[in-house]
Amino acid sequence: MERIAKRHVLIHSIVFSPDSVSTAYLYNDIALGFKNAGYEVVVLTTTPHYNLIESALSKQPLKRKLFGLFFVSDFNGIRVIHIPSKKYKSTILRIFTFIYWHFLSLIIGLSIKKVDFILSPSPPLSIGLISILIAKKNRAKFIYNVQEIYPDLLIKNGALKSNIIIKSLKCLEKYVYNHA
Repeated sequence: MERIAKRHVLIHSIVFSPDSVSTAYLYNDIALGFKNAGYEVVVLTTTPHYNLIESALSKQPLKRKLFGLFFVSDFNGIRVIHIPSKKYKSTILRIFTFIYWHFLSLIIGLSIKKVDFILSPSPPLSIGLISILIAKKNRAKFIYNVQEIYPDLLIKNGALKSNIIIKSLKCLEKYVYNHA
């Protein structure tokens, strides 16, 4: 009897269980769907920082790795790698945390040995760039699930006015969409 190799999926998302927001719930269900269909699933995400619910945190405890550089948890038999993230009031700290998460996501993502495809939701648009780099290293497919249109949403709402930033984000958007 011929044995079929198990397919490996990496879900790369800014939120996942035990975060308690709609995107986390959606990707929890997607991850379980893949697992139930026979896929090997790994999730690369942040530490919980949206709508924290104590019972959810106690059901899925995070274990510190490398002196707290990152954490791991188990979500119904799925390995979840959490990179520290926090919602700060300070813009500088928020930017630093965002960059730290992307940098460490890239390093950890590149260290994952078997990846056949990567699934990442928007936002942020920049997650697509990191997922593309991880996919290229693994010769994997990259799926970018566009849930919110950025930077168009920010531009239309008047939250983004700098032409340089708008052009840069439009270039990044085109690159991510063309490589997904």
